[in-house]
Amino acid sequence: MASRGEHGFTLIEILIVVAIIGVLVGIALPALQKYKARAYEAAVASDLGNVAVFEHAFYNEHEVFAGFTPADVQPTGAIQKKVMLANGTTVMFEARVSKDTEAVANVGALGQACTVGGHHPALAEVFAMELEQNDAIMYKPFPKGQKLTNADIPAATSGIDLVGWKAYQQR
Repeated sequence: MASRGEHGFTLIEILIVVAIIGVLVGIALPALQKYKARAYEAAVASDLGNVAVFEHAFYNEHEVFAGFTPADVQPTGAIQKKVMLANGTTVMFEARVSKDTEAVANVGALGQACTVGGHHPALAEVFAMELEQNDAIMYKPFPKGQKLTNADIPAATSGIDLVGWKAYQQR
């Protein structure tokens, strides 16, 4: 049919190109999702490290850790919590996490132990650190899309609280 000087692609050529594109997308999409999950994991781990720095600074100045709930984390990621000290004064604890990171901090009865936790809604893991221990980031399975609460992170004690959790190593 192309004898009259017609130019263009045949239907077969177009179908082959579409099939090749489909195969490439099928290969690339799972890899992209894996890299996104790794990025979310790294963001939550980094956020926990940042909260730990602010908690330690707060502890060094006021001799207590500051507990907070997901309600204390603003949509921008700013964390603001008023903390009553033993002498009756109130001071403000402030820290920041990434916009979509959910974060909590459980504090022991005397404020001498603190376990912080974090989660991203796109992940199937929750991450936590024991600040009075070694600041190692730990994780365990967590229902994807479920909101994080203080009850999802173990209570803070002077002992080891994250029993059964796995050590996180950035991939």
